[in-house]
Amino acid sequence: LARVPGFAVVTFDGLGRDPQLMVRGFYGGGEADYVLVMVDGRVMNLAHNGTIAWETLPSLSEIESIELVRGSASALHGDAAVGGVINIVTRKQSSTQATWRVAAESMVGLQASGTIADSAFNAPFNASAGIERTDGFRDHAARTSATASGSMRFSPVVSVSARASLRDFDE
Repeated sequence: LARVPGFAVVTFDGLGRDPQLMVRGFYGGGEADYVLVMVDGRVMNLAHNGTIAWETLPSLSEIESIELVRGSASALHGDAAVGGVINIVTRKQSSTQATWRVAAESMVGLQASGTIADSAFNAPFNASAGIERTDGFRDHAARTSATASGSMRFSPVVSVSARASLRDFDE
């Protein structure tokens, strides 16, 4: 997003894990991002302040494309979209597939994620989980975030999905 004209990304933690968007001149200082973020058309902005918990979004391996609207889309999506809209389109798996990723870093950091797509009872399902942990490079910079999600499609119009996330930031 930092390379898209009209978008600028500022990170508050110095490690790139707490991004805040400035979109077409709109910046709320962490209180409201003025951009609506959706995953497959579902709004992901936090209801109480409009910000995004970026670590709860799908991993890169789950993303097929990202659609952007630069500029106001308030007529369609309400006042949260005054700066723009980001819609993340996830992959639709047609065969059994499993992916995983593990990374370690200095500052006592670890990132791990995994995704599986298969079918059970003739119904396709996706499941994913991930964790990210760092002690940071200064006092009170420790961060832990974890996500888990799953979905199962029973018919073209009936599907079930669940998503859970954990954030523990020492600030």
